[in-house]
Amino acid sequence: MALKLDGKVIVVAGAGGIGAGIAMGLAAEGATIVLGDLSLDSAARTAEQIVANGGRAIATAFDGADENSSKDLIGLAVSRFGGIDGIHINYAYLIASPHTDLLGQSIEEFDEAMRVNARGYLLCTRQAVPALLARGGGSIVSNSSATSLRRSAKNGTFLSCRSAFRWLVSAKSSISPTASSAFR
Repeated sequence: MALKLDGKVIVVAGAGGIGAGIAMGLAAEGATIVLGDLSLDSAARTAEQIVANGGRAIATAFDGADENSSKDLIGLAVSRFGGIDGIHINYAYLIASPHTDLLGQSIEEFDEAMRVNARGYLLCTRQAVPALLARGGGSIVSNSSATSLRRSAKNGTFLSCRSAFRWLVSAKSSISPTASSAFR
């Protein structure tokens, strides 16, 4: 019996915790998985587990807030497997003091959170779209949080980051005039 994702190549950007579970589930449906994470050890363990279960997976070090790292992650998938059919963006900078309001948050933590959680997601998306279009389109799944939908005096930095990226995803045609065709 054919699996739902046989022949598909999926990049999982942020392969620890939730990302590891997502990668295992996608692989169980037949997808070839390219895992990237700040912790190469974490990504490699997940890739090894996928291979041990009969799947195909490779792992690489990846920093989602670094443009070259995003290029390298997508480039690895394209060079090793001929392209990508989807990407799951699943990483975050977790703030040391998450229950601080925006006025109490250090500007350094705010900047780092925005660099990783908003700018980083844009960098991954920008690298993935051309690769998806080259294969006729695909899927981009980006983790956010229901917390970003609620008003809260606390955790304003996290809410700002997730809200910024939720806007980007909802305005995907603003990425480029042809980007909408990359999303299915």
